[in-house]
Amino acid sequence: MKSAVSAVAPITLALLIGCQSYPVNPTEMAVQIPAVLTTNPAELVARVRNPNSSIILERSGSVAVQAFADDYKLVGVSSAMNVGATAVRATHVAVLGNAAFVSYALEGDAFSGGLEMVDITDPNAPQVTSSLAFDMLDVNAVYADANANEVYFTGAVDVDKLADILPNVVLPAVVRPAFIGKAPLVNGKLGSPVSIRLLQHGFTGNSLVKTNAGLFVSSGDQQAVLTDSTAGGIGLLNSVNLGTQSWSAFARAQFLAVQGDTIAALEAGSAGQVRLYNSNNLNAPTGSIALGNVGSVEAKNTLHLDNKYIYVAKGTAGLEVYNPSSNSAIFKFANQIPVGVPNAFEYTTNAVTTDGDLVYISGGAAGVYVARVPSTANASKSLNFAGRFDLKDANGVRGSANFVATDTAKRLLFVASGDGGLKIIRRNIPNTKTVGTGIMARGNITINGQKNLLNGTTVSANDSSTPVPQVSAIVAKAVPTNCTKIVSGTQNVNTQSALDSLFGTSACLEVRGDLNLNFNAILTGKTLVVGSKNNLNANAGMRLTDSVVVAGRPTINSSLNLSSSSLIASNSSHTLNLNVATIISGASTFASMGHLNLNGNLATTDEYPNFLAVAQNTLTINGSANFKGILWSGGAMTINGALNITGSMMSGTTILINGGVTATYEARNDNPHLL
Repeated sequence: MKSAVSAVAPITLALLIGCQSYPVNPTEMAVQIPAVLTTNPAELVARVRNPNSSIILERSGSVAVQAFADDYKLVGVSSAMNVGATAVRATHVAVLGNAAFVSYALEGDAFSGGLEMVDITDPNAPQVTSSLAFDMLDVNAVYADANANEVYFTGAVDVDKLADILPNVVLPAVVRPAFIGKAPLVNGKLGSPVSIRLLQHGFTGNSLVKTNAGLFVSSGDQQAVLTDSTAGGIGLLNSVNLGTQSWSAFARAQFLAVQGDTIAALEAGSAGQVRLYNSNNLNAPTGSIALGNVGSVEAKNTLHLDNKYIYVAKGTAGLEVYNPSSNSAIFKFANQIPVGVPNAFEYTTNAVTTDGDLVYISGGAAGVYVARVPSTANASKSLNFAGRFDLKDANGVRGSANFVATDTAKRLLFVASGDGGLKIIRRNIPNTKTVGTGIMARGNITINGQKNLLNGTTVSANDSSTPVPQVSAIVAKAVPTNCTKIVSGTQNVNTQSALDSLFGTSACLEVRGDLNLNFNAILTGKTLVVGSKNNLNANAGMRLTDSVVVAGRPTINSSLNLSSSSLIASNSSHTLNLNVATIISGASTFASMGHLNLNGNLATTDEYPNFLAVAQNTLTINGSANFKGILWSGGAMTINGALNITGSMMSGTTILINGGVTATYEARNDNPHLL
């Protein structure tokens, strides 16, 4: 593989030790390392093939299989990287926007690995855009940061090769191989220089997460010779120089996951546990969940957090799902080993991720299991098994499903499949809810301007069958009954850290008073409730990801960005005013018990029509609207700008469109507020 060095500066080698002090471990050092960077499309085009073919969800297993209507396509297969003549194995995947980043490592005593960036802008035709190959590093995990324009990664370094390239440097008496590294993103691709810093904690770095507090890494003790107290644990790092700022030591740290300000750390071993921390303090866990035995020779062992549960991949013990409120296991899933398999230990739960109520479980050589979370706990405490993807290729090579990740907006499942490379699978959801038949109203429909009606779109005026929304049901579903953090009185919040402090360790905050956010507020995996008689003023914009905001009288006065999130006005006399351009992705919702005014341009980026804008009374759009989803009002609907909609429009009274319309009818919509 030839490096595209003509496009970037040569990758040099230099020791970067300066006068900085690192309070936890002064022996840490940073170095730039040799790497092969490839950005030439001609060299990368053959890395991915796009079969775009159906992939069978096998329904055989030792447990009952739930009826399951979704189907899947294999849209991308990236063969495992080669570092020189050495084939390495896919270990981990991180998704950021329209890119997926894959890490690679070499199994056994030798060291080789790499990073790969895959463009998923077109989910039906993903392509590798750049790669970095290292002949002295195993890379176990990767994290991409859009704000810093950096890619962070961690793993183990070949200490002997490190000594060879640093002949004039006296290394510490004991050099632990774990490292943290970073590479820049240059013009939307991986770039150089690449630098690493020795962690001096543990044998190998195995996961990365980032919160408002900083960059966190976990490093495990996986060799018997490393048994002292500094052999593993989790640490908070400086994301600029990668120096360790604080460290919580325990020997078999296996994986990290984050939800809001809560960091969960998986500790493997015969007395495994999940250690829970506030991201602002690693000095002591805020709690723990006892797991029993976690791990096996072939298991990678990860965990995953969503808004409700903690999912733990326990190796040969399968998957267990825990309620963080009670620390109890409420669901379990046992490994489904195919009949006649000679090496059952290869069929082990390595990793887990979720997409709504769907659970994807990487099962080593078994491929990927698909299950659903029941709406309530059942007597057997079992997930509803939907089937298994056998990921063997045309030559019968299965690889090992090491890690799974999802892009919920694009409905993509990414599988780091060992020597099978990267598999990208796309989920297709059949019509889960049919709402409307195009443009329909109980009263008159007036369209002024150009009218383009596509895909069988009908215009149906004076139609008594037009459904009328019930926003009260949406509000009832969105407002939690057990919000764990409550504050009273008017809250004036000027910084993100102050808002995070209001939430504390809770994922749900209820404000019984007015809330003024005087900065660009960011919520990820949070629920924010402001009283039904109170105001929420977002004066400098909001960015919501996997979050719900419910307020009596919300007003957004600057930029708004929703990703798989909901903004809901619960006061029937209020007008929900969105006064700025709004970007929507995923299954997101604007809902108002009163009126809804969209005064800036509205655009959705999801390929599927999952967006819902609904008002119990009038709905008005005064800017242009280019979106996929549903507009629904109990009262009059008025569109004063150009409208391009894929989905449907419904009004309990009249519809007036003054800027012309291009409408493409689409019945499918899996927004949760329609189900």
